[in-house]
Amino acid sequence: MKKKLFSLMLCCLMLFSVFAGGEEEQDRPAGGAPLNLENYLFLRTTGENSAKKVLVSPHNLEMLLLREDGTSLQLSSGINEQVWEVREQNDELIRLRQKEKELEVLFELKGSELRISFKSALVQHLTWPGFQASEELSFIWLFGNGRIVPLADEEWTEYLQGNHELYESPLWGFTTGKETIAWICETPFRNNLLIDDHNFTIEQQYLNRFGEEEKVFRLAWTDGSDPLLPARLYRSYLLESGQFISGEEKLSQIPQEGAERLLGSAQFYIWGYDELSTRDIKPDSWKPFAKALTDGSEQHKALLNLMDHDTKSNITEIAAGEWPSAYAKSQMTRGLSQAIRTIGADTLYDMFPQYLKPIETWGQGVSPSFIHELKNLGIERARLTVEGLHNPWNLPATVAAATEAGYLIGPYDSYHSIHPEALGETGESWETAQFNQELFETGTIQRADGSYYQGFAGKGRYLNPKAAWQVFRERVNGNLGIADFNFYFIDCDAAGEIYEDYNTNFPLSSEEAVDFRKTRLRWLRQDRGLIVGSEGTNPFMLPEIIIAEWGLSQPFSWESAEFNDRNSEYYIGGFWPPDAPAINFLGVPLPEVFKRRYFDAASRIPLLEAIHHDSVLVTNHWGADMFKFPEVTKELQLTQMLYLDVPLYNVNRDRLAEKGDSILHNYEFFSPIHREHGFDQLTDFSWLSDDKLVQMTEFDSGLRMIANFSDRKFEYQGETIQAMSLLTVMPDGELRYFVPLSEPGWD
Repeated sequence: MKKKLFSLMLCCLMLFSVFAGGEEEQDRPAGGAPLNLENYLFLRTTGENSAKKVLVSPHNLEMLLLREDGTSLQLSSGINEQVWEVREQNDELIRLRQKEKELEVLFELKGSELRISFKSALVQHLTWPGFQASEELSFIWLFGNGRIVPLADEEWTEYLQGNHELYESPLWGFTTGKETIAWICETPFRNNLLIDDHNFTIEQQYLNRFGEEEKVFRLAWTDGSDPLLPARLYRSYLLESGQFISGEEKLSQIPQEGAERLLGSAQFYIWGYDELSTRDIKPDSWKPFAKALTDGSEQHKALLNLMDHDTKSNITEIAAGEWPSAYAKSQMTRGLSQAIRTIGADTLYDMFPQYLKPIETWGQGVSPSFIHELKNLGIERARLTVEGLHNPWNLPATVAAATEAGYLIGPYDSYHSIHPEALGETGESWETAQFNQELFETGTIQRADGSYYQGFAGKGRYLNPKAAWQVFRERVNGNLGIADFNFYFIDCDAAGEIYEDYNTNFPLSSEEAVDFRKTRLRWLRQDRGLIVGSEGTNPFMLPEIIIAEWGLSQPFSWESAEFNDRNSEYYIGGFWPPDAPAINFLGVPLPEVFKRRYFDAASRIPLLEAIHHDSVLVTNHWGADMFKFPEVTKELQLTQMLYLDVPLYNVNRDRLAEKGDSILHNYEFFSPIHREHGFDQLTDFSWLSDDKLVQMTEFDSGLRMIANFSDRKFEYQGETIQAMSLLTVMPDGELRYFVPLSEPGWD
């Protein structure tokens, strides 16, 4: 998961597509010699590109696109000189074979789409396709929502160096503006993308663990610039193979009440489980309250004995000090919450009514009080995620209040990492990684040499999804027994690492591991009737979920030490305090390189939405919500509206009081449009200005969104779009304007 950033870009940079030199040299192959057509086999295109031909060399698998004027475009360079036996050839098909390697390749042409499949009966490696990239190209790949960058950009080129898994981005393309080429890989596992300077190659690995292996690629091309062509090709593949599931079909499999709450909802992670929050102590009451608790009376001593040592120390500190620290306050309310679980809220209130606000207002994010405040703010539709179930006392009442308010609410869960029982006893573990010792010893992912992969953050191991099937259902059913959830979030399933597993108890190929993940996500939707979300945007996983947390913004703190350096201005924060972890709540500045890499509008394109907008709701990762990087919050809001994605926020009662106006401002524009068009198909994307900072998306309903990311106004069909604002043209011609709010102090 931590490598997602690199591999998403790299895998899409794909090596299959590159021009061989400048325009004047395109009638020559990569080696520079004149093009001799007798050295190639021909496939004849049909339709709009009927004058073009695909050329395949039976000597080395070099592949060219021959234009009608006789010039050529290199689709892939060849491999080491190897003669392939021609088994079959006509205008639409070429079948080649290498007998000694028991390797066969089939090229099938349908219109302007080429399908290439390799079959191997032996364990072997094949390095194909490959190319030496030209700086004249711009590459298109699925990174976040999608990106397009010129290869002449040294900053991006340096970032892309290395060896990367192909499965995290199985679609890519390139364009000069005059022509666009798109590739997808239907079978992305056991393929590595190797990038060395401007040399790009894919290494196909055939393990044949469970029989003959097949690798399948598809290629399409068009005249002009079409940055969404790779997405169109991948969507076509999903539809053709029966893998695409529309959002409407997914919603038809869950209770109508839950389905009606989804479109138009803003997304929230709610924090703070304790029964009592710092908001529930009356102003100027901290010191007298602490003095009363420590006055030595038997009743108060008994109350203190229900709290841990650290909490009692902080209460003593408050009683003796002048101004209580935020940490001491949070510890005091945490201790009082511990006591409530034994004596009850009514008893505590009866003991100290002079210091406590009314009971019905108690709680932090996970509380009926928060639900009421969110509803009173004006948020009519919301999807709430509870970050853990380690403190279930407030959950039933909170879930009941959320359901009554018309919201979706559900737990965060994960079956990616598993920890040994001994680690759980040290405090270094986390809730979702705790199962049982037998499963840790028998059901974890192994390499071919018998060693184990380390789990997330280097702790424990990774859990085999087949081995987890029984505990998965048991835990889910147990969680649903705690409260009447109508939503469920599974971390990592649409993003996490995918391995070949050599565990003799549960041997799995990468494909089988993915199938087991899909099965459990499908079970949540079809068998338990739940709205299902996951972390990640792997396009082959998205047919099974309705909410994808990652595409709109994503975490990247592992890319630079300064994000984790407490002395750095870019420190993203730790996991304290529990009701508002700094890593989720602290707004931080961004180094320019990261601002450009992740939030530059000119390089961002909606590839993900062009595949799945009518199937999946795309939102932020919880580690990079709408407020995490205040310098770019306006750009992020414009992108969200332009793609009709969904905003995600980390909140508790304090955060809602602070940011409520900003949340409501976004919601009031977004929600009505999303309720009608949240599952529209995104059909087109275009740049309306030369600097690519004015952009338009179009949807199959006729909806158009035009965003102006520049610092100057823009005229569109007689309408003025102010700098950093958005114009919506509704299907009936109605015009609506949106101007995002900036974060105070960050403009």
